[in-house]
Amino acid sequence: MSSKRQAAVLAFSIAMAVLSPPAEAASSDQLENAPAFMALCQILRQCQKSFDAPQDTEATAAAAAFKGILAAEHLASTNDTYVSEKIAAEVDGLQKALKPLPQNEAGLKARHLNNETVEKARAAKKTVDDAAQAIATDTAAANALLIEAITGDGKLSDPADDGAGYFTATNAAKMFGSEANNNQNCGETGTGDGSNSRNVGITLVSDLFCLCVRGSTWNKKVCHKSATTEATGSSNYDNSASHNANAYAAFIQKCSKRLKPVTPASLGAAVAAYNSQIGALAWNISSNHDDAGYIVGYAHAGNTGCTGPDSQVCVNYKSLLEKSDATAIPWQVKIGQAIDKLPSNAVVQEIKAGTQTLAHMNLTVWQIYYSALSQTATQVDHSPKLLDSKKFEENK
Repeated sequence: MSSKRQAAVLAFSIAMAVLSPPAEAASSDQLENAPAFMALCQILRQCQKSFDAPQDTEATAAAAAFKGILAAEHLASTNDTYVSEKIAAEVDGLQKALKPLPQNEAGLKARHLNNETVEKARAAKKTVDDAAQAIATDTAAANALLIEAITGDGKLSDPADDGAGYFTATNAAKMFGSEANNNQNCGETGTGDGSNSRNVGITLVSDLFCLCVRGSTWNKKVCHKSATTEATGSSNYDNSASHNANAYAAFIQKCSKRLKPVTPASLGAAVAAYNSQIGALAWNISSNHDDAGYIVGYAHAGNTGCTGPDSQVCVNYKSLLEKSDATAIPWQVKIGQAIDKLPSNAVVQEIKAGTQTLAHMNLTVWQIYYSALSQTATQVDHSPKLLDSKKFEENK
């Protein structure tokens, strides 16, 4: 056999080894749901990281400028003792090299101008503070909705990634819904009209359990080679024991945390990536392909639904998405509400404009202060001086 033909045969053999699953591998044991798991976990990680409040640096700059204006206000007092005490204490950043304004026309005019500017600055600072508070409030509300998309309760957190912060008996109904079970949460049949699938898509955690955790038997490699499914009997829906937390932790710890800032665009892209998994494995089922068009994950038979056996580990969104007046997946609705709740660009621009105004005022009050000192230092008295009477007699 020629060397070229040998190389071609070897290349073909390698390709077949990569593309063909091992003969001994069983269905639902070949990471069929790994793409959907990775897409879902990236959404979950972004929701956990949440949005940053915009323009924090602008608010900080506004506070610094206003502090400089307050310092100039102290110097505008006509009480030199008060001013000297403030300078000595370095209040609001006053430096000890500064001194009271002179008690002359230039000094009095500077005091008047600076006091007027300070009053305008207070109004500008209040506008900035009110806008910053609105941004903080709206961002916090948006972030609570993101956490609600994960667990059903926007107040929960799980910084240790061990599930302890999420899986509590009191939160089970919010996380999994009422009368929770495999049929209700994962989608009972391919023809499901919703009557037996009321909890489908209720939270990200619920869908994660349908895709990766629950199976008739345990230790199936549906989503990850080491984080495996658990028997349905041990991962119940009432969070009464630690089984659910442990199962969740096994998977979420295989999902990288989000390091970059979360934006509406990044979340939208992550949701789109997950939605591209809907119906993606329809070609791989053995029957009723048409009924698998709304399924995410592995389903051996399209019309059986995602009932939990190892050949039906999936989420069936048909009851939500098939109708002409289709309702969106609930956790995606929460994410959309969170994005809508974010502060508008107009509010952000209001902070930016207010900060620029305060920076200009800060520069102005100090220009006025130093101008008054400069005028006093260079002022020459041109008034006529009377000669001393003794000198007058001597010069006669």
